[in-house]
Amino acid sequence: ADDIRLSPRLFAKCMPDKRKFCKDVEPGNARAKDCLEEHRKELSGPCQEEIDAMIEKRVRDLRLDSRLRSTCENEIFNMCAFQGDLDDMDTYDSTVINCLQDFNAEIKNTECKRLVKKYIALASEDIRFDVPLAEACADDRQKFCSAVAPGSARVFRCLTNQRTQLSPICRATLFDEEVRFSENIDFRIPMKEACTEELKTYCKDVPHDNALVISCLSEKKNEKDFGKACKKEVQEYEHEVSQDYRFNPRLKKSCDKDIKELCPGLCNENDGNVCGGKVLRCLSDHSSQIKAKNCQKEVYYFEKMEVSDYKNDIILAEACRWDVDKFCSTVPAGQGQVHKCLREHRKQLSENCRKEELLLEEKESSNIELNVGLLKACKDERKLFCKDVQPGQARVFRCLAENMNDADFGTPCKNIVINKLQRRQNNWKLDPPLRRACREDVADKCAAEDSKNSEDGLVYKCLVDKYEDIKEGCQKELGRAIHMAFFTWTPDAVLTKDCDEDINKYCLAARPNMASRPGAVGSCLANILERQERTSSGRSLLEPAVTTPAPAAASTTGSTPAAITSASSGLNAKALQGATLSDKCYVLADIAEPPNIKQAFDNSLSFALLKSQLDKLDAATGIPLVNRDRRGTARAISLSGWVALLGITAMGALILFGAVTAYRRFRGLSDRDYSLVVKQQHPPAHGREGHK
Repeated sequence: ADDIRLSPRLFAKCMPDKRKFCKDVEPGNARAKDCLEEHRKELSGPCQEEIDAMIEKRVRDLRLDSRLRSTCENEIFNMCAFQGDLDDMDTYDSTVINCLQDFNAEIKNTECKRLVKKYIALASEDIRFDVPLAEACADDRQKFCSAVAPGSARVFRCLTNQRTQLSPICRATLFDEEVRFSENIDFRIPMKEACTEELKTYCKDVPHDNALVISCLSEKKNEKDFGKACKKEVQEYEHEVSQDYRFNPRLKKSCDKDIKELCPGLCNENDGNVCGGKVLRCLSDHSSQIKAKNCQKEVYYFEKMEVSDYKNDIILAEACRWDVDKFCSTVPAGQGQVHKCLREHRKQLSENCRKEELLLEEKESSNIELNVGLLKACKDERKLFCKDVQPGQARVFRCLAENMNDADFGTPCKNIVINKLQRRQNNWKLDPPLRRACREDVADKCAAEDSKNSEDGLVYKCLVDKYEDIKEGCQKELGRAIHMAFFTWTPDAVLTKDCDEDINKYCLAARPNMASRPGAVGSCLANILERQERTSSGRSLLEPAVTTPAPAAASTTGSTPAAITSASSGLNAKALQGATLSDKCYVLADIAEPPNIKQAFDNSLSFALLKSQLDKLDAATGIPLVNRDRRGTARAISLSGWVALLGITAMGALILFGAVTAYRRFRGLSDRDYSLVVKQQHPPAHGREGHK
């Protein structure tokens, strides 16, 4: 077994190939055989058949590999608990070799690990070299794959395609081998052969273990010079690992504890069936609760796969199978193109497919890295305006929205940002800040509307109707959301349709092009609201001091675009004189009032102190000292309030003066802030002498 010269058949059939490929290799210690095995696919037919027959015998008989026996002796006795003499073991006993393959990850001996890895690579390529699988699936192979020639993992793929029809023992053994082969590209022969150049170009120094180099290929598969054959193999791998989390070795290891805690009992691990994406969906849905950082990273990697190719989301792919065939059959699967196609036909989708796409949109809304279209369209703008903003929690999108009115902001990116903002109106879950702030209020007050998963803004409308009862944080985010809806106003939009008549009457009638400029319509309504409230409550003395800035998108703290003055919106004060909003539009405009104005009143410490005192006087005297809006919130100080305030100030000054005076008298201090020096003039000396 160690020397080609001692095997007459091998020597006779392979000597020409030995001279061609291994002429400088000395015989003995299996050196010539190793060389011929490395060139198996280049050998002549007779030689290749003889080499394959030799390998098939060796994987079943440890005695035929003297190097493995001597190199891995400690591992054989310690890990595999082998008892007896290696030289006297039974013929065709493959248990030791199988055991070494099972414990390959734990082997510390480098040379032993290399030899065992070679056995796994052979098994992944040809079922004849995979003893457990060959024996478990002998009947199934004859039944389903008899016409498939061994080699290049062809029989292996044939069996996986027939998974549901396989016998239980074959299906379970096949699954175990899939898990083993997913760990290393060296065990995925078709991919390794198809990606030879890509491995050199894009992933030269990336380790092959733990599927790291496969992840590298996955990240680079959309590069311009990436080969089609390699890309196809990478996509096949992505589809495979999306079926079951155990096919992803890093995720399986990193997420073990989180899966047990967050997703128990979702998958039967003993029947050989794939989980069908259930555990992956569970981890994705509970991503904010995952504790292990490496698990978070692996789940994020999976989410990037599913937004890129709909087939990588097994549950969505099943729900949308007929919809894809009907509407998107000619659309390529990669780079999110099928998702885009399905959303363009949103109103025509089956209910299950629509809900799955909505769920995926919810994930995309939180991280720009998951939004393929936005990521591509806003690549330059992100570098220019948001290079220091970390992805996650919609921070990058908020940054882009802040700067979209900048002169250097590209039109394609601006259009997609506006479209995303408008799309948010359909379902509250597409707005991450609102989703976080209002989760408890929605569960408590709008659960029925939320359960419908509608795209008609039902939860938004419920929150508006119950605005007085929801928490302050939710009120703030709801106001921002509605303000953004006005900022990007379009006719018949879900959130702002109650104001369409007023907008057409008061804003667009004078300036029809106003609708094409983000923020202009919202500014017009803000000015009408301000004038209407002044008229109804009397002009305050404090309000004119509040100025409103030019239109801008949300601040870094998450506020919304501020309203602009009548002049900057293109309408003069006369054009807005007498304008009155309808009741429904008034409510929306009031909720969406720019936060900067509210902060000018509510967050001002001095005003807050004054308001507190005036509230007490108001309650005690019954005289309206503070102007309030429809919700009872103090907006400004009335004229009577200013008179009362002056009285309070004068009284405070008098009390302070009296206290200071009493203190100085008690301490014996002078009331003057200077020292009085009195000099007495003495009479002349001669006068005194004359008197004497």
